[in-house]
Amino acid sequence: MGDLRSSMATEFRSILNDMNLTHTTTLSSASSEQQPEWQSWSWNDGKLLHAVPKNWEFPARVNAKAIWNLWFFGDRDSKIRPYRLLNKQHDISTAHRMRHSR
Repeated sequence: MGDLRSSMATEFRSILNDMNLTHTTTLSSASSEQQPEWQSWSWNDGKLLHAVPKNWEFPARVNAKAIWNLWFFGDRDSKIRPYRLLNKQHDISTAHRMRHSR
C-alpha cells in the first residue's frame, strides 16, 4: 500500500509539472488577485471615520440575491465594505436603521 501511494504521488507531481501547474504557481496567482480596498469617509461630526458616505442610504428595494451579495461582499463600485461589517449606530442613519434589521 505504501508503494502504491508513493508511486501515485510521484506520478501526480510529474503530471502537474508537465502541465505547469505546480503548487507555487497556484499560490502566486492567488496572491496576485486584488483584494478590494474599502474607503472610509469623514462626516465632520467629531466621530471617527465612517464606513459609508454621509448621505448614503441603506438599500430598500432590492432583491434577496442583491442584498445577500452586498451583505457578504460589499459594494465594490462605491468602495463600501460588506454590509454585515457596518456599525448600525455609527454608520447607518437613524431613519434607515429599520432597513438594516429587516
